[in-house]
Amino acid sequence: MQSQNHLYKKIALVAAVLWSGSAQAGFYIVHDDKTKITKVMNPDLLVSSSHVVPRSDRYMVKGFGKNVSLNVLAEQTMPKGWKLKCESKKCDDKVITWQADKPVDWKDIMHSGFNIINDKSDLLLSIDPKTKTVLVRNKIVAPVRWLIDGKKTLRENMESIVTKSGYKFVWRLGHQDWAIGHTQYVNGGMRSALDQLVYAFASKGIMLSYRVQSGVIEVDHKSSMADIRRNESKKSIGVISHE
Repeated sequence: MQSQNHLYKKIALVAAVLWSGSAQAGFYIVHDDKTKITKVMNPDLLVSSSHVVPRSDRYMVKGFGKNVSLNVLAEQTMPKGWKLKCESKKCDDKVITWQADKPVDWKDIMHSGFNIINDKSDLLLSIDPKTKTVLVRNKIVAPVRWLIDGKKTLRENMESIVTKSGYKFVWRLGHQDWAIGHTQYVNGGMRSALDQLVYAFASKGIMLSYRVQSGVIEVDHKSSMADIRRNESKKSIGVISHE
């Protein structure tokens, strides 16, 4: 027991020295479902110990980091299996100093660090539990007036609107697609433009829907496949099938 206390005192002493002198130093405690891990982060030094602590429903972090980048902050705080994808140099160039005296959810610390580097509000942060990915991407200022090109299909026009707005586009309709027929303009943000297209085709009997999730727009049918097959016979809509 005395040797373990002696080790903790050494760790605290090393952490204090690193805090005062190293720009990349960070001392933190990670709580997951089974263990508590104490680490001193330094290019030349890594000290760790662990023991069982009460089960927690969330991945919790306690401690500090001084002048670390968002990439380093992610390495410190994210649970095992998670990854950070960043499209901005700010994730390396901007520095973050953080401190949590009590265990807090790791996502709260990531959000706080992101807010520090997002000084010009030109970045977007999304956390996707399915892929275990934290994505930092550049914010794209989308147009407020959209050209709906009559020479392009519905899919092509919707994809243009979505990608120009900084989102990923997923078409869940297979090879089905429809002609627009004539060129026009629609006003409003991305969702307003998509809504106008969806409503326009709904008035012709083609029931479509879209959903937004973690920076992705997915377009799918809203009605049954029987309705879709019936609507495909309408010449005024100009159905196109890409093989």
